[in-house]
Amino acid sequence: MTSKDLLLQPNQISRAAYKCDCTERKIIFFAALKVQKEHYQLCKMDLSGYVAKFRISEMLKALNIPNQTKTRKMVKDAIKTIAEQTITITDTDNRLIILNWLQQGSYDDKSNTIELVFTDAVGRLFCECRDCFSLLSPVVIGSLHSYYSMRYYELAMSYAGLNPWVFTLTIEQIRTMYQIDSYTGANGTNNFITKVVSSPINELNAINPDFHIDVVKIPDETDKRKLSAIRFVCTRTATKPKRRAKTTGEKIRERVDSERAQTADAYSAYLAQGGNLLQCLEAQK
Repeated sequence: MTSKDLLLQPNQISRAAYKCDCTERKIIFFAALKVQKEHYQLCKMDLSGYVAKFRISEMLKALNIPNQTKTRKMVKDAIKTIAEQTITITDTDNRLIILNWLQQGSYDDKSNTIELVFTDAVGRLFCECRDCFSLLSPVVIGSLHSYYSMRYYELAMSYAGLNPWVFTLTIEQIRTMYQIDSYTGANGTNNFITKVVSSPINELNAINPDFHIDVVKIPDETDKRKLSAIRFVCTRTATKPKRRAKTTGEKIRERVDSERAQTADAYSAYLAQGGNLLQCLEAQK
């Protein structure tokens, strides 16, 4: 696997509610990319399960995580947590689906291997979803350190369209997505916006070479002192002129852009056979 590989992630997952931290999400991301790539290359959907088996050192290198004793322990602990985590996918205001990420997982430091088996429902989302999807870069995912900034990257990509593109979330929707109960106290709302919106968006803007997000606060219509929602305005970043010494963002852009078009075309052709998430899941009942 190279840094040019891109994960085809269904927008349902990008917009789902789950509580995996940054390390846990990176592991899921890498495992899903492994499973998806295998299914795509073999061009068959009757494999025995959705299994990702890979070297620990390979994952750490691909995601630019230091290969140290403490990080390996962090990865081992993260796998334990992932096995207990769920993902909540909402279809309408009155309908939702709750899924487990993993059916089974193992970590073996001696053999330098991790093996994760996605549940069939989640595996089908990554490998058989024929609806809307976005292509996520392991270079960007691996460079982010905040759980919130990673989720905004996934979310923004799931809404990507004309330039610029916009999506709006109410404060309640943000709390639901991140499974945050509330921020209390006199400065509760300000603290919430700083930690959950402003700081992660600033980190994403500093790392991501593809687009920039501007945050617009929307007050409540009946009480202008209260905050009702946040509008996210996403603008694709113009390619800067080449210079002798390229910035980190420019280097990442070159790596991400090099195979994006042909990867998108290949996946689109592979997935253009109809079906959607709910049909796919209900067909298995």
